[in-house]
Amino acid sequence: MNFKVVIVIAVILGLITSGAVYFMMDNMQQEAVKEQPKASVVVAKQNIEPREQITRSKVQLKQVPQETVHSQAVTSISQAVEKFALKDIISGEQLLKPRLLGKEEVSSGLAFNLADDKRAVTVPVTEVSGVAGFLTPGDYVDVVSVFSTYEAQQTVAKTVLQKVKVLAVAQDMVRERDQKPKVTKSVTLGVGLAEAEKLVLADRKGEIRLVLRSAQNESFSMSNGVKFEELVGNLEEEGTDNKEQIADKDINQKSSSQDQEGIEVIRGSERSYQKVSP
Repeated sequence: MNFKVVIVIAVILGLITSGAVYFMMDNMQQEAVKEQPKASVVVAKQNIEPREQITRSKVQLKQVPQETVHSQAVTSISQAVEKFALKDIISGEQLLKPRLLGKEEVSSGLAFNLADDKRAVTVPVTEVSGVAGFLTPGDYVDVVSVFSTYEAQQTVAKTVLQKVKVLAVAQDMVRERDQKPKVTKSVTLGVGLAEAEKLVLADRKGEIRLVLRSAQNESFSMSNGVKFEELVGNLEEEGTDNKEQIADKDINQKSSSQDQEGIEVIRGSERSYQKVSP
């Protein structure tokens, strides 16, 4: 037989053998995959940020091999909807129970205690401006600020905000039973955007003081503030009047002493004249 023919036959037989082995192995793998058990898990359809609430549109059920299912994986969409993500969840990632928070678990966070239209602003206080430590979370206060104008040399006290809710005293956000007065250095207030701007400006340009409101006080009062001059009057005019009165008194006493013939005798704070015979 021709040597070339032998080589061709050997190559053909080798290709046939290789193909047969390949198809046999592929069929075996497919059979193994078909026989592998699967399970449903909840995965993220998009990236979910920390503290973001999970909705149905952000998650889906997916069939994955049983051996790849995490022991803490969420297996039902109802277990994930309306929960909050504790950390970042990447698209396609399985949702894990320890990384989901319920509403009751996130309620202690400051951001979740704010109304939709409110912001939290922290202001520095002292024992005096912080109502001697009697403020507790849930109280309402008015904010009064004292401003001084150097050019006009005027000082005015003005109520800049009324009925502002105290969110936290220092870092305490919960009113404790039988809570004792505690002097702190900061108070966090819940305000709207415009109120936040007023509060920050009043703290920057003046000296603020918190005024505790009664729990039953729901009123809002109109006030134009009070100037220092309104409390004490015009000190310059009063000083001029006093000086004129003292000068008039001295002139009268001097003229009276000149009309009398005698010598002036001073005993302590008393002054008298004794007549001297010529």
